[in-house]
Amino acid sequence: MNNMSNLADTLTASGGTESAGFLNDIVEQLWPNINVAGCKMVKEIVEPILASTLPGPLANLRFTKLDLGPVPLRLSAVDVHKSTTGGIKLDMNVVWESKSDIELDGNMVPKIGIEHVHLKGRLSILLAPLTNVIPLIGAAQVAFINPPELSLDFTDAANIADLGIVSKTIRKTILGIIGGMAVLPNRFLVKLDNSNDYFKTYQPHLGVVRLTIERAIGISGPKKSGAKRLLAKIVKDVPDCYCKVNVGAEEEWRTSTKKNDHDPEWNETHDFLVADFEQIISLDVQDDDLGGDDDIGMGHISIKDILLGGGTKEIALQHKGEQTEARITVHAQFFNFVSEPQALSAEQSQGDGQLCGLATILVASALGLQGQRDELQPSVKVSWGSKEHRTAIKTYTPGTDIFNPSFDQAFRIPITRDMVNSPAPFRVSLLNKETEAGVVEIPFADVQNGQDLTVANAYDVGDGAYLINVLTLCSTELYIILSIRTSGTTMYVLGAFVAGLLSLAHTVSAHGYLKSIEVSGISYPAWQVGQDDYITPEPARYARRIKDNGPVPDFTTVNITCNQGGNIPSKGTIPVNAGDKVKLIWDQWGSSHSGPVMNYLADCGGSCANFKGDTGNPWVKFDQMAYDTTKSPPWGSDFLAKQGASWTVTIPSGLKPGEYLLRHEILGLHVAGTRMGAQFYPACVQIKVSGSGAKTLPSGVGLPGAYNPDDAGILVQLWQVNQGQRGYTAPGGPVKAI
Repeated sequence: MNNMSNLADTLTASGGTESAGFLNDIVEQLWPNINVAGCKMVKEIVEPILASTLPGPLANLRFTKLDLGPVPLRLSAVDVHKSTTGGIKLDMNVVWESKSDIELDGNMVPKIGIEHVHLKGRLSILLAPLTNVIPLIGAAQVAFINPPELSLDFTDAANIADLGIVSKTIRKTILGIIGGMAVLPNRFLVKLDNSNDYFKTYQPHLGVVRLTIERAIGISGPKKSGAKRLLAKIVKDVPDCYCKVNVGAEEEWRTSTKKNDHDPEWNETHDFLVADFEQIISLDVQDDDLGGDDDIGMGHISIKDILLGGGTKEIALQHKGEQTEARITVHAQFFNFVSEPQALSAEQSQGDGQLCGLATILVASALGLQGQRDELQPSVKVSWGSKEHRTAIKTYTPGTDIFNPSFDQAFRIPITRDMVNSPAPFRVSLLNKETEAGVVEIPFADVQNGQDLTVANAYDVGDGAYLINVLTLCSTELYIILSIRTSGTTMYVLGAFVAGLLSLAHTVSAHGYLKSIEVSGISYPAWQVGQDDYITPEPARYARRIKDNGPVPDFTTVNITCNQGGNIPSKGTIPVNAGDKVKLIWDQWGSSHSGPVMNYLADCGGSCANFKGDTGNPWVKFDQMAYDTTKSPPWGSDFLAKQGASWTVTIPSGLKPGEYLLRHEILGLHVAGTRMGAQFYPACVQIKVSGSGAKTLPSGVGLPGAYNPDDAGILVQLWQVNQGQRGYTAPGGPVKAI
């Protein structure tokens, strides 16, 4: 099979860039708001990092004035792609020539002002996952494809004795913060939908590029100054060269040093993860010197360009922006991830710096933490062998659920052959502050031998807390880039391991609403969300209006009766006979929002045009499916989703003729572990029952009134029911015979 053409197509897929005029207009209008939000982020995120990373007296620096100024950043050369996971990827140039008013002050250093920030780079905005409900996009992830260029202009420069050192230190620290947060493969995540599934959001690596630094030619010693120049006159100076290699925010790699050589040969190889084919391979040749290493020259080439160039490139070196006669030769091979775990034993990954795989650990959330909220500072630590990573430490703030904290972080562990030969277990621990509250070990073999190369279990890590984990295996295959333009290219398998650690059951943007009703083959439209509010005159609909496709915000209010806006009668009433089947069809429903489906009837007392149903106890539950392990799937809402997002009820035989409200409802329990977190989606359909029956409805319940925030069927950990640790009874009482 020839996949070389596929890679070539991927590398040349762009149809060209577009101007960003309208985007710049939007940014300009939003700049006052961006200024406020951006300054708040800098104060809350950057300042603590500065305090922990700046050396010596600079660690005391704090922002005493923070204003980004009136000049907005400018965008250009926008390129739109489809991501490998089906999202939308926008790449664009960013230039910011600010007129800022920024001031830092500390205890042991003079006040430092920054009046201009010069920032330049190429930004990538990933919009994913795409959904079928507003806002259509689950999250936005923002990152620079390569480390941006940054320079700072200081005010009162003459008053700062060591301005060069201060400027370099602050600039380096800021670039380090940007790199750790928003330079590929790191992305800054902004959720657009609170129910967004992080595991659909995460963008995996494209593969691995294997770089071989072959040799350099024409290296001349750098210009010396001071004592070094005097020494060079006494001793003939021949450079001792090594090369530093960087790709994105990945860890820097350095070759060995070749002594006394104008044309050093290394032939040394190292593997780098590839997050984007536009990532730059940065080569920095240095002269190893006892008095401090000297710059020889730098060269750059994108992964895309070296692959399209056949995999080998001789790159000219520049020194301080000027061309030199030096050249460095680099080879590149690309490895793509595939699902072939047996390839972990591939022979192509034996050398130093060569990877036989990658472990990717995704940490979304922890569930069911116990303790006083102000004392909880949870985090999750994941380790494999000598490799260790830890999430950010969470603390309680108003509006957050510290008992079920979200982390939404990804960690990557490059795997070498010796790690696979004697693999250690994955160790996952839950910490409160610095104290380990619980731990679980997951053997490598469990992942390797799992069904579909996956294991999925809920692991008890102590104190009633659980982490829900899924670990998945896959591997890579090698593309011989030297043959990219030929046919019949041979592929070799490198082998990889990808482990995904899920700390939360999947949740997707699964909001929905009742779209139509079918009786005896006739379809009756319900209220159409996002459409009917704008139609004049109001169209004939057979279900009462609702505000949107989301849950009722407070189920203890009258909104629980027939949803927000449901106190207004619909124009249409559906004729049915006692004993008829009524099919209730939703626009969509996702399997992540598991919970019961409940159906009620209320007698309108003559005419539904004058009946709201929000007082008294008129509601009689006549049909439901809560959690039934004899069915597959066992949850009512999941069963509804399986039936094409539809539910069918039977109007009780012998029911007395008259007008009734049929109240159909889904209860989502995916975040019901938090008080008031349960999500109710009611809809009321007006029906007129015909026939000769005489049965009346028995006593019912009040809505509002029947649902209490502390009810066992409302305040519940969904995963405990799914794991068989507890039973489940739906709220609103039992089904009554009519």
